[in-house]
Amino acid sequence: MKHTCLLLLVFVTTIGYTQQYKDPEKLVIDFITNQVKTRTKVLTGEAYEQQLSPQLFEDASIQSVTTIKTTKKELVQAVTIKYPSDELQDVYIFTIKQKGSWYISNIRALWMPPFFLQMLEAYRGKTKADLEAYYEGGFSEMKAKNDTLTRAYFEEVNGTLPEFIYEVENMKLTIATDAQLIAHFKKYESDFQSLNNSLEEVDKESLKHKYKHLLISNITKFENIKYFIIYRLTDNEVGYLYCANPKELPEITAESYIMIKEIGNGWYIYKTT
Repeated sequence: MKHTCLLLLVFVTTIGYTQQYKDPEKLVIDFITNQVKTRTKVLTGEAYEQQLSPQLFEDASIQSVTTIKTTKKELVQAVTIKYPSDELQDVYIFTIKQKGSWYISNIRALWMPPFFLQMLEAYRGKTKADLEAYYEGGFSEMKAKNDTLTRAYFEEVNGTLPEFIYEVENMKLTIATDAQLIAHFKKYESDFQSLNNSLEEVDKESLKHKYKHLLISNITKFENIKYFIIYRLTDNEVGYLYCANPKELPEITAESYIMIKEIGNGWYIYKTT
């Protein structure tokens, strides 16, 4: 009897140790919530090489999981994470199927430089009125130190008040969740459509004035796709794209377009890295 129990214990331990996943969504949920017994057994490729750990999401909860790419052997899921600070973040988890089981191969998110996040921290949670007071307070403080300072010179160095508010709101939209990006588009959908239909007449000055509420920093076109860029730094980019033919959309990969989500009527949100 002792030998039988011992064999059963070894058998159960082995099952727990391998912990193979037939459902990629359960794999992602278990990994983020630290329910995977042996994390290295569910990692492959880059994720295994980097020894990715659930500690990346320590004390976070999952708000939503959405599949954004699916093939027979690959599935990409967009996961909205909520941290104890109430901060929300979207991460994109790439899973692949090997010998009948699913493994995590990559985890991606929009990369932001530390200086960007430090600047944004000063404005987090501030309303338009708060930003106006902040800007005017900055002028008053500099004026107190140098009574020859003119408003014109201050604006030349720091930008005008509308420009300042635009920059801050653009930064906020840059780190917004996918759901917030879609909500922003839908709020101004008619203006986005108007902008799309009159691209030949639009320049950067128009984006900062007539269309400044859209918070778009630049517009580019490549082949049959128009890109309405919110933010770009080297390979890291977030924005909206218009593509009339879904077959011409870029492919979602861990090396380039880490997320593409449909809004409707040819419009999508996207992120690259």
